[in-house]
Amino acid sequence: MLWLACFSAPLLAIPQTISIGTAGINGVYHPSGGAICRMLNKQRARHGIRCIVKNTSGSVYNLQAIRNTTLNVGLTQSDWQHYAHQGTNRFAREGEDTRLRSLFSLYAETFTLIARADSNIQTLTDIRTHRINIGSPGSGQRGTIDILLKFLDWQLSDFELVSELPSTEQVDALCDDKLDAIIVTVGHPSSFVNQIAETCAIRLIPAEHPAIDALLAEHYYYRRARIPGALYPGNPDEIATFGVGATVVSSTSTSDDVIYELVKSVFDNLDEFKSL
Repeated sequence: MLWLACFSAPLLAIPQTISIGTAGINGVYHPSGGAICRMLNKQRARHGIRCIVKNTSGSVYNLQAIRNTTLNVGLTQSDWQHYAHQGTNRFAREGEDTRLRSLFSLYAETFTLIARADSNIQTLTDIRTHRINIGSPGSGQRGTIDILLKFLDWQLSDFELVSELPSTEQVDALCDDKLDAIIVTVGHPSSFVNQIAETCAIRLIPAEHPAIDALLAEHYYYRRARIPGALYPGNPDEIATFGVGATVVSSTSTSDDVIYELVKSVFDNLDEFKSL
C-alpha cells in the first residue's frame, strides 16, 4: 500500500530540501530520480520542498545512506531492499532497518549479459574463463552477481579477468577488446545498452540455467523477465532472463508530510512522469 493513502493533505510551513539517491548517469535510476524531483519541484511554491538528485554508486549505497539519514529517498533493487529491511546479506552487521519504507515501484530491472559479437559466448555458462565486468562494489547489480555466482558454485578466480569498472568506463573497455562481456542490471530500453550496441557489435546472452531456477524458487524478490527483440542493433530476438523490481524507498525519519507530497506529485501527474 502506498503511503499516499495514509495521510491527510499536509501544510508545510518551513522550506526544506530533500535528496534522492540514484546511481550512475548512464542508467535509468538517474532520469527516474530526476523525474521525481521535477514533479515535486513544480509545486515548490505551494509546499516549500526543494528536491535534488544525487548520483551514487547504486542500490546498496542508497539504502545505507537512507539508514544513516544522509539521503531522504533512494532508488534500489527489490532484492537489496529486502536485505536491508531484514538485516541480512550485506546488512547483517547493521541489523534490520525497521524504519525503511517502500513508496512505490517503477519498472523491472533485468539481468543483462552483454558479450562482444566476435566472442564465443553464446550461453551464460560460456562466460566462465572469460574477461568480465561485474560492476562497482555497492551497486545492486554487483550484489545480484555475487548471489548468482554462489548458486552457480563459481568463484571469481574461475574467470580470466574480473573488473569492477563503473558504467562510464564499460563501453570503451568492451569495445576496445579489453573485456569479453559485461553484466548490468537495467530497465529496457536502455540508453546505456544502446550506446554500446551503436559503438561496437554486441550479442545479448540469455540467462537460463538450473542455478537460476533454484535462485528464483528460493528468493521471491527475483522474477523471470524477457528483453524484447529488436530493441538494439544486431539483436533481433527476444532474450529470456530474470530480474528484480526498481523501487523507491525512504525512511520514517523523513517527514510524513514530505513523503505525502512526493508520492502525490508523481501519481497526480503519472502520464507526464512516465514521459520524462
